[in-house]
Amino acid sequence: MIIYPKDINRSTLLQILSKGKCKVVFNKIDNTVRTMVCTLKPDFLPGKYESYPEKIQSSGENPEIIPVWDVEKGDWRSFKISKIIRVSTIDETEEKNNVEK
Repeated sequence: MIIYPKDINRSTLLQILSKGKCKVVFNKIDNTVRTMVCTLKPDFLPGKYESYPEKIQSSGENPEIIPVWDVEKGDWRSFKISKIIRVSTIDETEEKNNVEK
């Protein structure tokens, strides 16, 4: 599933990220384009952060910024919702096929 900026809001994005890995393409602050594989699904977060997605959803912090777990870097990163180019979900089948290639 691919989602474009016109269909993205904070609630929808957090819901998608909490279900699995996503590929998020966005403009960084310096206007370079970055592609990040990230998630908020507790299964992929280090143990001490398992309840973190719930804290993000109820947080009163800047609603424009989404903190996520960068799966490839193994660390927390963030991006602005307004800078998103597209978001695509990564299902287990797709992920398995990429590993086998």
